[in-house]
Amino acid sequence: MFAEASLVTSRAARRRGLTLLIGGALACLCGPSVLADLRYKAKITGVEDSSLADLLDEVSELKSLDDRLPASEEALRRRADRDLGLLQDAAHSLGYWNAQFSYEIDAASDPVDVTVMANPGPLYRIVSIEIRDPSGKPLVVPIDPAAPPLPLKPGDPARTEPVIATENALLAALGHAGYPFAKRGERRVVVDHDTRTMAITYMLDPGHRMRFGTASVTGLERLDPGYVERRVQWHPGEPYDNRKVDETRKLLIESGLFSTVKITPVNDLAAPDQARMEIETKERVHRTIGGGLAYNTSEGAGARVFWENRNLFGGAESLRLTLDVGQRRFRPDLTLGAAMSIEKANVVQEANFGSLTAAQRTQHYSLVGLPLYLKLDRSDDLLNPSRGYRGQTNLTFYRSFSGPDLTFASGRISASTYQRLTDSDRYVIAGFAAVSSIEGASLAELPADKRIYAGGGGSIRAYAFQKAGPLDINNNPIGGKSSLELSLEARIKITDTIGIVPFVDAGSFYPSSVPQLGHQLFYGPGLGLRYYTAFGPVRLDVATPLKRRSADSPIQVYISLGQAF
Repeated sequence: MFAEASLVTSRAARRRGLTLLIGGALACLCGPSVLADLRYKAKITGVEDSSLADLLDEVSELKSLDDRLPASEEALRRRADRDLGLLQDAAHSLGYWNAQFSYEIDAASDPVDVTVMANPGPLYRIVSIEIRDPSGKPLVVPIDPAAPPLPLKPGDPARTEPVIATENALLAALGHAGYPFAKRGERRVVVDHDTRTMAITYMLDPGHRMRFGTASVTGLERLDPGYVERRVQWHPGEPYDNRKVDETRKLLIESGLFSTVKITPVNDLAAPDQARMEIETKERVHRTIGGGLAYNTSEGAGARVFWENRNLFGGAESLRLTLDVGQRRFRPDLTLGAAMSIEKANVVQEANFGSLTAAQRTQHYSLVGLPLYLKLDRSDDLLNPSRGYRGQTNLTFYRSFSGPDLTFASGRISASTYQRLTDSDRYVIAGFAAVSSIEGASLAELPADKRIYAGGGGSIRAYAFQKAGPLDINNNPIGGKSSLELSLEARIKITDTIGIVPFVDAGSFYPSSVPQLGHQLFYGPGLGLRYYTAFGPVRLDVATPLKRRSADSPIQVYISLGQAF
């Protein structure tokens, strides 16, 4: 026996249940029986599949409306009758295409007992999958070998969500292969109750194979169109590929300059084999005020407030004013600092003024610095990278204009890499390395806050802030003219929202301008916990020094947003 099947996903079933819930609520509010109190309790029996049982409980109106009491036994029966259709749709969505439901009401009990008897029947499976074009001829959809496998294959349970997901994946594959105007036709699903199988025929219209054409940008108010054009990931004349469109959209959104970005391919009558690309944008407010709090065991509590303009002159130049307030636990005073930078073409002009307390005296320095930096970021996510790499080079030239006569340069090179062990981001190996160096002044001449240190969050986490290196007789860090920092992490997702991160850090700082690799490295293993949110992972790291000195705490604890590197 064959039957044309109407697919209802579990989400669709839930939406239908929500509609009935709202309708029932309005009926209760508007009718004369608001105070009706026919109490009842409902249960569903006969289901062994826990996934099916959970879904039936979710869509059942008897369950979801049990706090809105029906006016009479007849109203209760109408509610139960509606449930039969909802439950059957839900069972179909999980592959139980011969599921039967009935109910009994025991009106003599108090509260009234409503028992829904379920007979799910056997689980149906996919027997065949065909793809055809509008003329009915077989259609071959080119699938990228590197892409994840299709969600559905013969032999799988005949569930509706994978059926629809497979159709979406086929359309995406056509978009990757040069067909920007591919569209779906009427899907045909046939259920055979004799063989307990489902046969699926996808009707897809690929349209014409196209190349990228010219691009136009609309919606800009204060931003130079060249900024958008430089971030377009395709070149006119290349074969169309949806992935390049998605990557362009991602880059523009992640710039922080746009609230919405819509990229649409359009037929170009002047070039029939090319798709003209329309980029519609809506700029965000470019001025931002923000702040944050942080805490760790070595540095104590801290706060940051900033004001930022991300489009100072119309070319995405950035001006950011930052005020940091923090407590350094290795000394009793409260440190207050401020910094201002104007950024354009990766060149920063900075004025830096500091007051430093060391030992029993205060030495004042006034320095002007010219920092230069170069960044390369080929990772896939700002706060939770799982593949790709990053690199950064910083070089700052300092000159004193009051106090001791000083001229020196401070540089740092860092790199990190991220490697997935599977197709997903469930298992990721991440590595980090950094080398810092100062030239032009002796260690004794350098202000303590311009020396190089290691230890603390973002460095060697097992040691307190700046203490992964030589200490003086008061257990304060001496600082150095160079440093080496290394870190290795295994980022393991246990669920979609919870993960653990075993890690080990190593490094130190040195009195010479070149790291002395023959000297002792400070090692610190640790374990992190991650809670993954929509905007990034919340990080809790606990680390312990491998060779603890008397001045070192047994553990260091860090809480922050985003991965360690």
